[in-house]
Amino acid sequence: MAEKTIKKKAKRAVKKKRQANNNRIEIKIVEFASGEFKPLFVKGPDVGKVVIGWASKTAANWRSLGIGPPYTTINGNVYYRLDILEKYFGGDEIETFNQG
Repeated sequence: MAEKTIKKKAKRAVKKKRQANNNRIEIKIVEFASGEFKPLFVKGPDVGKVVIGWASKTAANWRSLGIGPPYTTINGNVYYRLDILEKYFGGDEIETFNQG
């Protein structure tokens, strides 16, 4: 009985560690050239093509955990708005300059 409890605690610890590591992934949004078509929505399975470093499987895992950017479901398909992904993963850029 105690062995089962230890195994459950170990699994929970591994799961928490994986979640923490997922939150530290370096993620970048693909930059579109001027005049290039910029989609309004990105389908869940295609999110890895637009958000570099964030796989569609990771997106699915985050959805099941209730974390990550907001999404929409239409006819059972998951969609992310590109502007929301840019805000979520873009963060607040800080401009710096050389004072030397």
